[in-house]
Amino acid sequence: MTTSSENLMKLRDERIFQPVKIAEGFEFCEGPAFARDGSLWLVNVDGGYVSRVSMNGEITFVANTGGGPNGGQFDRYGNFIVCECRRRAIVAVSPKGEVSPLLDSYEGHPLNGPNDIAIDADGSFFFTDPEGSSLDKRIGAVYHCSPGGTISRVADGLAYPNGIVINAERTGIYLAETRTQQIHRYIRKSDGSLGPRTLFCQLEQRSIGGPDGMCLDQLGNLYIAMYGYSCIQVVDAAGNALHRLATPGANPTNCCFGPPHSEFATSLFVTETITNAIWRYEVGIAGMPMHAMVASITGGAPLSNAETRHSL
Repeated sequence: MTTSSENLMKLRDERIFQPVKIAEGFEFCEGPAFARDGSLWLVNVDGGYVSRVSMNGEITFVANTGGGPNGGQFDRYGNFIVCECRRRAIVAVSPKGEVSPLLDSYEGHPLNGPNDIAIDADGSFFFTDPEGSSLDKRIGAVYHCSPGGTISRVADGLAYPNGIVINAERTGIYLAETRTQQIHRYIRKSDGSLGPRTLFCQLEQRSIGGPDGMCLDQLGNLYIAMYGYSCIQVVDAAGNALHRLATPGANPTNCCFGPPHSEFATSLFVTETITNAIWRYEVGIAGMPMHAMVASITGGAPLSNAETRHSL
């Protein structure tokens, strides 16, 4: 039997990682996430729609979100919650493809343009809001939405906050700040607010690109899609670089693991926009289950167009 330590050593051996193309022909693909039925959903930012992909490469249109969808995750009811950057909103796509608006403002002011989302087991979620921010204009922010629909700004003054992940213990979050090429770690408080940030790791600095979407494995290793760098950077739980998974194109946008207890549980799935394809890597370590998907075991009802949890 292969041990966790042996699997960890595999991450330092680039020879074993050969990406397998699952499907192609997307329009700036992003936001990969697995549904309850084992299908992979992703967004087409430039096309303005959501696609469903089977593991044999069959692509099905799900819904048009009305703008430019970006990061997305499933909630515990099976709805695909999407950051709609061009609509400057968060929307929900039901399992039947019905699109419902959830929120588009904070304290009466429109959002900048949401980018990525992390959904917790209790139905609350964090999302990043980076559009228009830069090193010279640090207007990027992170928001928290409670299960009851209360929106709070929990971090600001950021130079393009991008990927966001809740840790396994639900006690902290990891945040990618693209323009500084840094990953920050925040302590998460019980009310959803965040404590002071600490620098988790400083990534290689280049004039363009940087960290985008992220996910965790069960050992606490963080997988970071490095847009413009032609790789997924893997760092351990202490922030030390372990390995880079080379991507077929220069612009990986996001990544996720296959469903727990499935034949793809130890596979990493990566969206990449030069090839406009979804790629699979067998890494030998299972991913950390999404908190909301674990909670879905208790059941729940999907949203319909007439039902929104968070009023605008």
